[in-house]
This record gives sequence, structure tokens and C-alpha cells, in this order.
Amino acid sequence: MSTEISVNKPTRLLVEKNEKGEMTKGRIEEVTLAYVKLQEGELAFGSDSERDYAVTAVVTEATAKDFKSVFVKNGFRTIPTEEFEGKMRMKAPYPEQKDQYCIKLKSNTAYSADIPNSSITAGMPVPYESPSRPKLFEIVNGKPVDITMTTKVANGSKGVVAFKVSINKFGTFPLLSGVMVTDLIEYADGNNFAADFGDTATTTTRKALPAPEANSPQANDSANSEADWF
Repeated sequence: MSTEISVNKPTRLLVEKNEKGEMTKGRIEEVTLAYVKLQEGELAFGSDSERDYAVTAVVTEATAKDFKSVFVKNGFRTIPTEEFEGKMRMKAPYPEQKDQYCIKLKSNTAYSADIPNSSITAGMPVPYESPSRPKLFEIVNGKPVDITMTTKVANGSKGVVAFKVSINKFGTFPLLSGVMVTDLIEYADGNNFAADFGDTATTTTRKALPAPEANSPQANDSANSEADWF
């Protein structure tokens, strides 16, 4: 069962715990999405070869501080509202706030340790079909559809970001497990027809249906994503 950590809407942080009271996974709802990197990933910080799948979730101040209280070593980035549009290439979602709050979630594109029982060694790429490989979903006709490799998400889209929780001797960390888009703005590369008319950011906007409620038939039908959209 999910536990609400932050109920300060529009964004909302929820986590799920096991019978020992340990966090196992969670999600942040109604976020504004930025820099969704789920196709090829992005270069890991300080590396010229290692890559991460990543997404930035722009949330309310209250949700950001709640997130920090749970994941003390992760935190968030603040951007002055007056500077936000110039830096993030989208309008500030919460113009009434002095600052905008950004939470970055990521996951390695390769295994970070050996898994002998599965013949996996550190450095091997995580295969696409692996449940630990973060993917992008959109609800179509009541069911989650994988659109990871067919759709690029532009900054300003809305959605739900899901994560798994890793606990080790260094602390408790959220690892990106997927993104569900509920209000999609598709990103267009600069070398396309729309660019001839000065539109290099987006081609179209569409709203997806809300993510299915827990235990609904739609939720139970979802492939690869049911463990994350609880």
C-alpha cells in the first residue's frame, strides 16, 4: 500500500514499504517534466563514457522538501523563478513561488556490479526487456503503452515519475524506474519541417488518460510497468 509523504498538491510524493517497514519504491505525481533522457540516456556526471537514464521533475516547494527529508543525500536544485524559463526552456510551473524546485532521478544504463547467478558482470548494458530498465509510458485506451523509443518528450510535459529504493551502507537512494506521461508535448528535432517555420521545440501536444488506479483491470494488464505504478 502506498503511503503519502507529501499531500501538498498539485504534486504529491508517495512511497511503499515492505513488512519490515523499509521503503521499496515510490512515485511523484503531477510533476512537470524536463530533460527526459530514456532513449540513449545522458553522460553520467564527471564521466566521458558512462551513461544514465534520467529525468528532472519540477515540483512544488513542499514536495521538494518532503523528498529531501526522505532521501537526505539526494536533495533538489532550486532555480529563481525569474530565471527559470531562460534556463529550462519552459515557463515556470509555479510562478507564485520565489524559486522553482527540481528533483533529478536517474538509473545506470549498465550494471554496476556482478550478478553471478544471472551471468551478469559489471559494465554490461541493461537489456531493454529488463524490468530494471526505465521506460516511458502513455495511457492509450486505458492501458499503459511503451513509447520509450518512438516518442521524445519536450520540457513542460506533465506526468508521474516512478522510482525504486536502494538501501546500502551509504544510505537510502531512489533509482528511476519509469515515467508515465499524462500531458505530452512531443519534442521535434531542429532539422524537420516544423523548423522551417521557426518551431524547433515542439510539434504537437496531447493529453493522455490518468494512470490507472491500483488494483484496477487496467493496472493489472500493464506489461513491464505494474510493479511501479502501484
